[in-house]
Amino acid sequence: HSPYGICILQNDRMAVVNPTFCRLLGYRSGEEVVGKEIREFLDQGSRMFFSLLQHRVFRGEAIPMRFEIRMLRHGGSTIDVETSFALIWYRGGPALNLTISDITDRKELEKRLTDSESLLRNVINSMVDALIITDLQGKVLDVNDEFQRFTGFTRREAFAAEIPYPWVPEESLPSFMSWLEKLREHNVLRDFDFTWLRKSGERVSVSLNTTLLRNAAGDPVLMVNIARDISERQASREELSRQLQRLQVLYDLSSELTETMNPDDIAR
Repeated sequence: HSPYGICILQNDRMAVVNPTFCRLLGYRSGEEVVGKEIREFLDQGSRMFFSLLQHRVFRGEAIPMRFEIRMLRHGGSTIDVETSFALIWYRGGPALNLTISDITDRKELEKRLTDSESLLRNVINSMVDALIITDLQGKVLDVNDEFQRFTGFTRREAFAAEIPYPWVPEESLPSFMSWLEKLREHNVLRDFDFTWLRKSGERVSVSLNTTLLRNAAGDPVLMVNIARDISERQASREELSRQLQRLQVLYDLSSELTETMNPDDIAR
């Protein structure tokens, strides 16, 4: 009545199996499998691994308490199972008590999660903006490829970095901390312009957008920071300011010249 598949192996052959073991492998009764070698029911990729652990158990060596293998079902399909061994004495000789449980659904879920994580990673790394994910205390948990290219700091160098970050200049730190304090009152803050410091020492202008992520219960768990390079926009703004200053000077000069015909005033 065990919910797990149980098999006693002796001399690599199945001596006893329970109904669950038969059902998991697609057989109606133990008579169809008892007496056969276990390797007949193992996927090609699992046979060597299974045999290695089997020999280690008989030699008294330590092995994992649980491990995963792929077994062949009746008809040729496969099933992923979690397996454990126990060395026992059966009918006057050493034997293995083999226990298996079906983890096919779990493996499928793991695959979907892996695919989703891979997709998310590709999306994050394709971003044209630098991205930093931190915990609520500001400890860096991850960055994207653009962050590495833009700042010169590698993912390994950025990982686990804490405030003050090496890419935030000392003079910008107070305004940055004020920004984070405001974030606790709001879920999202946008368009905070300040200066970053590249690993090379070069200063660059960035616009920061920060989002506070919450879990299903509504509790804050992460901060997501997206920084955009606005160096060109900043340079254009400064150039525009200079042009406006020149125009103001020309306007003032023109006004002065139209109010006098005195050569001395004009020369001055």
